[in-house]
Amino acid sequence: MFDAFNREILQKLIGDRKLRKGLSEDMVEDVFRQLQNGLNADFRNKKAGDSHDKLIAHELACQTALSVFLYGILDVGGNATD
Repeated sequence: MFDAFNREILQKLIGDRKLRKGLSEDMVEDVFRQLQNGLNADFRNKKAGDSHDKLIAHELACQTALSVFLYGILDVGGNATD
């Protein structure tokens, strides 16, 4: 379940930026939740490496995914495709 904490984080990350045409906050929240669930499932399924290394790799993957996710949904002054 997508909890209030994660919803608050997403809202802070988006801030007052304009979403791309055709996207609603609910749609973005749903995709963000799916992304988070997928990354967490992948983390749980990996068997290689010790737990510390896996955790560090997971955190880095989450940061990269979040960056790609955000810049793929935000209107950055005409640079995004409608």
